[in-house]
Amino acid sequence: MRCNSKEIGCSSREFGGMTAADLQGEMSETPAEKAERSRLSELATMVRSREAALFTGAGFSAEAKDREGAAMPDAKEMIGDLWQILYGEGEPDDSSLSDL
Repeated sequence: MRCNSKEIGCSSREFGGMTAADLQGEMSETPAEKAERSRLSELATMVRSREAALFTGAGFSAEAKDREGAAMPDAKEMIGDLWQILYGEGEPDDSSLSDL
């Protein structure tokens, strides 16, 4: 005898790994929610298979902090830091990061 979703004590194995609550949730999803769940499932599959690539814009790390909570340097600060490492004392010229 198969387990009925209304019976107490049904195992999730009998519903393909889903609980009765999961099944009920799927039945009440809107088309937009189903589409979003499908896209998220596809994305998760791509990440697991290492086929996903993340593309970000220029401001992606603008609010990033290091492990001590300090803000990450912006381009101007990085130029100054690299200049000191490469050339020692003195003020940086108009070199860009890629120049250094």
